[in-house]
Amino acid sequence: MRKAEWIWKSRTFEPDEYAVFYDTVTYTGEPVKIDISCAGDYALYVNGRLVSFGQYPDYRHDKKFDRVDLTPFLLRGENELRVVAWYIGFDCLTGYDFGAGLIYEVYTGREVLTYSRPGIACGPDPAYVSHRKHLITAQLGYSYTYDTRHAGEKRASAQAVRVDSLPEKLSPRPIEKPILRPFREAKLCDANSGIYDLGRECCGYLSVRFSAPAGETVRIAYGEHLTDGGVRDLIGDRDFSVSLIASGESVDFFGPFRRLGCRYLQIDAGADVIIEEIGLREAEYPFTVREYRAETPLRQKIYDTSVRTLSLCAHDHYEDCPWREQGLYIMDSRNQMLCGYYAFENPAAFARASIELILQGQQDSGLFDITFPSRFPFTIPSFSLTLPSVILEYTEHTGDISLAERAMPRLKKLLRFFLDGLRENGLYKTVSRPELWHFYEWAGDLDGSFFARDPAEKERDDYDSLINAFLSIALAKTARLCRMLSDAQTAARYESRQASLNASIYGHFYQEKTGLFKTRLRGEAYSALANALCILCGACPEEKQRQVAAKIARGSDDLLKNTLSMNIFRYDALLTADAAEYRTFILSEIDEVYGSMLRQGATSFWETEKGEADFDGAGSLCHGWSALPVYYYHLFDKQDRKE
Repeated sequence: MRKAEWIWKSRTFEPDEYAVFYDTVTYTGEPVKIDISCAGDYALYVNGRLVSFGQYPDYRHDKKFDRVDLTPFLLRGENELRVVAWYIGFDCLTGYDFGAGLIYEVYTGREVLTYSRPGIACGPDPAYVSHRKHLITAQLGYSYTYDTRHAGEKRASAQAVRVDSLPEKLSPRPIEKPILRPFREAKLCDANSGIYDLGRECCGYLSVRFSAPAGETVRIAYGEHLTDGGVRDLIGDRDFSVSLIASGESVDFFGPFRRLGCRYLQIDAGADVIIEEIGLREAEYPFTVREYRAETPLRQKIYDTSVRTLSLCAHDHYEDCPWREQGLYIMDSRNQMLCGYYAFENPAAFARASIELILQGQQDSGLFDITFPSRFPFTIPSFSLTLPSVILEYTEHTGDISLAERAMPRLKKLLRFFLDGLRENGLYKTVSRPELWHFYEWAGDLDGSFFARDPAEKERDDYDSLINAFLSIALAKTARLCRMLSDAQTAARYESRQASLNASIYGHFYQEKTGLFKTRLRGEAYSALANALCILCGACPEEKQRQVAAKIARGSDDLLKNTLSMNIFRYDALLTADAAEYRTFILSEIDEVYGSMLRQGATSFWETEKGEADFDGAGSLCHGWSALPVYYYHLFDKQDRKE
């Protein structure tokens, strides 16, 4: 931007603070645009009409701006420009606190018409209630309270001041903004409890017309399912709701500051509240869905529901779920990107933008943050080791090698962390440390509970086959990327390290008496995931692969079953062992597992097979990693065409 400065309403600010800024722009008929960015979130209005909202999630050192065409909203002469800016001020899985600030510049051609600068009229927003700090979840952040008595009220009690702590150089949003779909009305399904049903899992912004006595708070809860006669909105310290304060008259409200993932809405208010209509304006990234025809009606329904699940988990980046977290994880997004390459005609830009966010979240150690952008104090090592697979699959599916070139120094730094930690026996040892969450999946103690993070608890350390297999796979994938980049020397070095590591994995974890790989050296724990990974990394000799595959396909009481998220490793391991035999098995299992969810009323696919009952009632009913049928249907179709 040429003239714009970062501003706020004062030099001090508190978390969960809403500020409003007023400006004018004169329109003479030429096309007019605005570049706008916020440290937090924003909603832009011209002459009272909402024009744009939703700051791209970014890092302080790489701020993004939206470029918006104002022309359709302008009248000849002077026009009012109003920006409501929300300083969130809370570190969560979808963003982190790096101060308050707003910057914008309005221009036509080469002429700057107006811009953010000290002295413009501003003040606390009169309608949004600041500093309430109503936490939805620790991962998602704050909700909002809106006082409709002050809707549209102009209250400029201060003059903006310059903010010096934010960068002057900004770059444009790397992808398109999500599209706001027409209003989807929720239907009243329980008048006694005030419950409304959207008819399917949705993700968007609350839109409601209502009236209630002036000053009355109308709490609107949202959730994915009903239990005990209502929406499950209070789960532990989590509170899935927003609040509106009534004006005594009928008002229309649209909430641009929080995207809700839900199917049901429930009104908590006095008997005098009147809901004239309520629902969501669904937000969708503008993917072009690729046409697909499955061989059976059930598989068509599974495929279509999988694609919808993907779309519900993709807005500014891939996100694990639209309801509870909306976080960009490496492991989750790996599944989502892989499916997206087949489900959509135009997946490349969106996938690359998600990966670019991930690459910026590398810690000094070489490991990557848990989500992006964030600065949570811990990380998941196994997820970090999945990044080479993400980069390789992007490169193979898009033909774009530039991302691999950009990522390679970061991948090398990641691998150094693990290779430097190899012990005398050739294995990486998993040690309890507060900053490491040794999570693999939501099955048994593979959720990280075996390795205590809290120093006050008993610390554990052991060699486990999973992290070593993940390291082996990462070495192989990075070696392939090196060869694509014509770096045969580095590729050969990684291939040699992988061969040595695989020999150590086999020598220490494989048990002749069971014909399986142990999960850890100590004890006799076995898991489907560990054995699948040992096949995929090449630690399991070819002559033993079919034996191991048969056991993880069939399962047993002493072999810990994997969850939906890890089926990609289990299925790929089965296909590696015997593609002809396990193709039918995989398709039949997808029919059974996903068909069961559909029969239970699923309109998107769940986090685990337990659905809402998992995680003490906090199980997600829409999770991007569960869209895997898209990938396997296309994979098998591709094999058929080759045959």
